[in-house]
Amino acid sequence: MIIRKAGINDIERISELYYELFKFTNGLEPKYIKAIEQSEDFIKLTIENDDFENFLALVDDEIVGFLIITQDKTPEYECFYPRRFAHIIDIVVDEKNRRQGIASKLIEKAIEWGSERGLDYIDLEVLEKNPNAKRLYKSLGFNEYITTMKKEYK
Repeated sequence: MIIRKAGINDIERISELYYELFKFTNGLEPKYIKAIEQSEDFIKLTIENDDFENFLALVDDEIVGFLIITQDKTPEYECFYPRRFAHIIDIVVDEKNRRQGIASKLIEKAIEWGSERGLDYIDLEVLEKNPNAKRLYKSLGFNEYITTMKKEYK
């Protein structure tokens, strides 16, 4: 397996994987997440903008997964200590290549990326209904920090 940065020529495959991700998350949360294609403009932004990185996982020269990360900072509220951090926006491994350590390698690369930039921490969001992802993140040292709760109006 090889982990490398994405280029413009990779947009089509990233778009296919994004559709897999959105289809999967739509199955978990159909009231909130659509099974649609990601905007190519967004994917291009994550490749060309220095505040983002788009890492690809390749097996036998085939792109089987990606991880998009960005650099951010805490809001400028008096009660928060100012921190700069890495935020994993999205990660996906195609279905036939899951449970082979690919997501772990992508996340390790993201952790390295943030460390090289001198950031304070790395975070991500995960759906409550995705226990496999939660187990993976916990195995890599991530801890639950905030719980988002929803109540629908009806």
